[in-house]
Amino acid sequence: MLDNYKADDPEEFNDVFKNIRINDLSLQVHTISLNLGNWPECSYNTVSASMWIHHKEKQIASYKATYSLDGEPEDDFFDLL
Repeated sequence: MLDNYKADDPEEFNDVFKNIRINDLSLQVHTISLNLGNWPECSYNTVSASMWIHHKEKQIASYKATYSLDGEPEDDFFDLL
């Protein structure tokens, strides 16, 4: 995820992580969910995983990835705090 962020927008990546070494980050899985979408038909179902990103024991961002039930990536979200 961070490699993609760096490749997609290197200027913003450097602004956000200018004083942070990537190896100093810790990742903590927060939630894994089964999502039954398009209720009540439930015709769009996914699995999502959310994690918190910490630097020096302080949460600085969160990340969520969504996958089809076949394991194919659907979408992802990266939010700075």
